[in-house]
Amino acid sequence: MSAKRLLVISILALFCFSPMQGPLSSHLQADDGVLESSPVSLEILMMGNSYTSANSLDNLIDGVMTDASKPANVTSLTGGGMRLSQHSSNVGTASHQWNTTLNNGAWNWVVLQDQSQIPGFPRAHQEWINSKNGAVQLAQTIDDKGADSVLMMTWGRRDGDSVNTQRFPDFSTMQDELEAGYLDYRDNMSSHGDVWVAPVGLAFEHIHDRIVADGGTPTNSGNLFYDLYSSDGSHPSLSGSYLAAVVIYATITGDDPVGLSHSTSLSNSVVLELQQAASATVFNETSHLDYPWQSNNQNPLPPINLSAIPDGAMAFDWIQQSGTDDSDFIINDVVVSPTGDIFALGTASGDDKTDHTIGGCDLPELLFLFVVKYNSNGVCDWTANITGDDAEYNSGWNGGDISLDGQGNVYITGTLGSPKTGQGTGYYFDSWGKSGKIDMSNCNGDCTIGFVAKLDSLGQWEWTRDGGASNYGHGFNSIDTFQNGSSIITGYYGNDILLNSGVGVQVGSSYSDSRQGTVSKNIVVAMIDKNGGWQWASFLGSNGNDAGHDVNIYDNNYA
Repeated sequence: MSAKRLLVISILALFCFSPMQGPLSSHLQADDGVLESSPVSLEILMMGNSYTSANSLDNLIDGVMTDASKPANVTSLTGGGMRLSQHSSNVGTASHQWNTTLNNGAWNWVVLQDQSQIPGFPRAHQEWINSKNGAVQLAQTIDDKGADSVLMMTWGRRDGDSVNTQRFPDFSTMQDELEAGYLDYRDNMSSHGDVWVAPVGLAFEHIHDRIVADGGTPTNSGNLFYDLYSSDGSHPSLSGSYLAAVVIYATITGDDPVGLSHSTSLSNSVVLELQQAASATVFNETSHLDYPWQSNNQNPLPPINLSAIPDGAMAFDWIQQSGTDDSDFIINDVVVSPTGDIFALGTASGDDKTDHTIGGCDLPELLFLFVVKYNSNGVCDWTANITGDDAEYNSGWNGGDISLDGQGNVYITGTLGSPKTGQGTGYYFDSWGKSGKIDMSNCNGDCTIGFVAKLDSLGQWEWTRDGGASNYGHGFNSIDTFQNGSSIITGYYGNDILLNSGVGVQVGSSYSDSRQGTVSKNIVVAMIDKNGGWQWASFLGSNGNDAGHDVNIYDNNYA
């Protein structure tokens, strides 16, 4: 590469234009009175079964809202063992109580809770399909009424499920399956308005895992986790229902429940522990979830302090840079997590001039590509590097795209140029905990190879996959990732391409294409799951100069 660039990452904190004049200031001042008016009561409707009716969860939520000085009217519609499909059927039946209650109320939120096992069933199970379809129908009706849907993610049974022992052998396994099921419900519902998840089951898990971390046994009687359940180990005790109430409160309002007063028969110390568990779950441990209070259109903007706006076109929170006038760093793509962490994919010069520090992290020599994570203050948390041998490499290496899944894992695509004949052997994927290699020693001449790779949330490489085949001549330009970690990639290939899930990896399949004659480029679009298993591939083009440049997932369903 001949062009020399500085790597610069900046976070734009504020836009402003020319100094604002009096009339606008008067208008903003007038709006202040609107913002300070009395709060409007929240109208909350709950649909569930005995998990919701136990201990009158609606009254507990109402009480928490009252204790927080947030007026609310909470109503529940429940029946023993009811599924979402049954709630949907009732809502769709004229003159039914469910139908008239939903249609005649001015609801802000409708909280939906499914039967306690079904969300964790296999996706091909008819009960799961029925619940999913019911959830989608409910979401459409709720959105038509101007309300938001909130899925109340329930909890695994204390000792697992004695009926479905293979699928739900213990609490943790059952909780994982329930979480995945509720998130899949959400993803299917999201094309019909806003759908949120209240992670009650994850608050149960927070308490469970804290006891394990302290060396205890959660299923022994007398501890807080054990006491979240009634005697059947399934339904909630008053503690479990109060925990659900404060999780729903935090989910809807974005306010911390810690320190709220209460009027229950629980001890103050137990209430405080439950409030702390809800707070930790919603605000610290579920960055993979979206919440309504994170959305810009949920609340009115506060008054603008005009004197605090600096002169000029813009102001920056922080800037990080690395490189000098004789080194080559390029940022190819940046993605920001819901918590404000910044992940950048970059390309470097691959020589001994890449040994620099950026944001407190050291970059090595012989660096070709890298991923860097910054926190919201501009401090580097980690880097993961792709380095080479101390040798000459043909041009062609380049970072493609970067994306995140719902658990904070990082996925990248890019293209690697081959070492010059008889010199280096390939590229090394180095991180503080794990490393791997893509070997290009079989390349004869000037080759390129497309790759996709996964990093966990701590910056360790999990796996790499490439386009294989004998002729190389391919590259992966773009990637977008579903919440569950499956990704869609696109790029190009020449005469042939082989998407292989890797030696010893018992997931996915292999997909290939081969073209004869004079070939320039063709398009590849493919799906790879979170474990590096290829799920499908499409090969397009007419041997001309074709390439896939960008891919986007929308509604978490379509690419």
